[in-house]
Order: sequence, then structure tokens, then C-alpha cells
Amino acid sequence: MEGLHSTRSDPHDLTPRDSILAMVFKLATSAVQGWRRLNEAERLADIITGVQFKDDVKVKGQRIAA
Repeated sequence: MEGLHSTRSDPHDLTPRDSILAMVFKLATSAVQGWRRLNEAERLADIITGVQFKDDVKVKGQRIAA
């Protein structure tokens, strides 16, 4: 017996769009597992503003032209 809101005769009949959405969902959920926090995220503002680093130490007085 089918539910009241069922639109398909067989719940296993997927349209190509449904199949693509399912694959994208699985891809996204597997990608999330591989994400990690950025190392030295507090330096991100310095990097964006163009501060140069040498051996993980800020080089004073030099900036990269943005």
C-alpha cells in the first residue's frame, strides 16, 4: 500500500535528476569527512593583506602589492 503523498508507482524508479542529486549528496557528505581546520588560521588576515613570511616568521616592512 502506498502513502497518500506518493507520486510514483515504484519507490525505486528514479529519474535521472534524482540519481544525479543522490550522487551529488553522497559526494558532498564524503567530502565533509575529509575537511579539516586550517593550520594557523589566525594568520589568514595577514596573508590576505599581503604580509610576507619567511620560515613561518613575518618579514617586517615588506608587503606584496595586491
